Amino acid sequence: MAEEMLSPSKEQLKFIIDNSADVAYRRDLRIDHFDYLSPAIEEVTGFSMDEMYAFRTDDMTARVHPDDLGIVPIKFKNLKEVKSVIEYRFKCKDGEYRWLSDSFRILADSHGNPLYRIGVVRNINEHKKAEEALAESEQRYRGIVETAEEGIATHAPDGTFTYVNQRMADMLGYSREEIIGKVESRFRGRQRKGGGDPGRRKR
Repeated sequence: MAEEMLSPSKEQLKFIIDNSADVAYRRDLRIDHFDYLSPAIEEVTGFSMDEMYAFRTDDMTARVHPDDLGIVPIKFKNLKEVKSVIEYRFKCKDGEYRWLSDSFRILADSHGNPLYRIGVVRNINEHKKAEEALAESEQRYRGIVETAEEGIATHAPDGTFTYVNQRMADMLGYSREEIIGKVESRFRGRQRKGGGDPGRRKR
């Protein structure tokens, strides 16, 4: 009796899926139609469940960002079972592209003929925006550091250089490749001819 109470029922599982922010789906590859979609599909894409049920593969593909078409699998042949996670931009009903993460599995028969694609789609748009903002910030920072008139370096707790800008390399009189990965103390008092006093060091 206790085991039955702990074991999730179909109703409990349905409740969890129906109230998840992620979209669970199953697509019948033999007839090229969804035969199950969870309600979150409307929140994620803007399309109603009925609209999405009518979408064929060509309709879905037409809404994938052109730059992402190369990573979106369209056909599956001679596969017994395939698992994958792909990220792509999907044009939602409002006309905006949103980043989605699609974790899926292809189920095939004993002859390798694909039967179903089952998976979960998650909206990762905000995560991607944060990644892009961070990358832009890092690029701006790197540009400032690279063009600084001061020598700038970073090193590990043991004193090993992990980064030097070109100005620092010029001050020490060595190439960046010769410096990075070496211990800082190795260069003290050993500046090559033409090297100046080291500038700023950052830990």
